[in-house]
Amino acid sequence: MAERIRARVATTRRIGSICTGAFILGAAGLLDGRRATTHWASGARLQTLFPEARVEADAIHTFDGPICTSAGVTAGIDLALAIVETDLGRSVASSIARDPVLDLRRPGRRTDPAVN
Repeated sequence: MAERIRARVATTRRIGSICTGAFILGAAGLLDGRRATTHWASGARLQTLFPEARVEADAIHTFDGPICTSAGVTAGIDLALAIVETDLGRSVASSIARDPVLDLRRPGRRTDPAVN
């Protein structure tokens, strides 16, 4: 699995993970030198297994170059909205968030300062 993901990096605009999927990105070497997050209960383990990653345990999601990660399954929705906002603009992301009655960005620190 990790080898197949590594092979896609050169031809893919963005690669991301939701929740503990960050461990697969780590195994592929894609988190080395990059900011990343995962589920709060797994952050310390991710940092231990992949010491070259910069694990941000309190982030809802992170973007670092073509690699994006989210904290948990629900945070994956936040990540998806952030990707839409980055690619298509705030109004499109807000429109999508309104339909299922979601906040475009949840309040608090758990957000990625690189995407504002």
